[in-house]
Amino acid sequence: MGILQVILVLVLGLVAGAVGGIFGPRLLRRRLRVQTTEVQVGAVIEAQEYRLVDGEGKTRAGLHLLESGQPSLDMGDKQGHARFRMALTEEGEPVMALRDGGGKLRMRLRLVDAGRPDLDLGDSEGRLRARLTLMENGDPMVGLMDAEGKLRVRLALLDDGEPGLMLFDTGERIRARLALGLDQEPGLYLFDKSEKLRTGLALVMDGEPALALCDENEQPIYSAP
Repeated sequence: MGILQVILVLVLGLVAGAVGGIFGPRLLRRRLRVQTTEVQVGAVIEAQEYRLVDGEGKTRAGLHLLESGQPSLDMGDKQGHARFRMALTEEGEPVMALRDGGGKLRMRLRLVDAGRPDLDLGDSEGRLRARLTLMENGDPMVGLMDAEGKLRVRLALLDDGEPGLMLFDTGERIRARLALGLDQEPGLYLFDKSEKLRTGLALVMDGEPALALCDENEQPIYSAP
């Protein structure tokens, strides 16, 4: 046994003694299991899987490779439920997932599409309900979903870089938008089920109010002043 192995055994023994009140090789073997042959090369220990088990033999944490071949660090509670995972996706992007006591996904933080950050929040049924992300152009976006996973509210910077709040129906069709224009004046715009602009109310030209009504082809049929 090399000096590094001796140090490792001593450290693990101290940890086991503090947790269980018993210090001995039998307890160490029970608390740390390696399901593969360890190969020591200098100061490197190689293995395909590590498991950390409690005094009842239940696996509480593991470092292993997924079926995709990517590494994953998993942690579970005393009831055996998976609660935490930090891994790499098949594309090689990092992802961190947190689950509740029922195994439902409640939060996921990841990188998507070659590096865009994405934060997802789920409800008690594991359904996606909120998302904070950066769009492809780098602008931030917050999305709120209903119980069916349909996008209903989106707060984002629009193509012109100005803020906009958009409301969607159950078919994820935009029905209303509140935004600032390039002149920094606010405007409220209403759309029909075909996502055609039908009503616009905005401040224009030195803050004067203006109203426009449009037909199904978005052609003005009334305006004031």
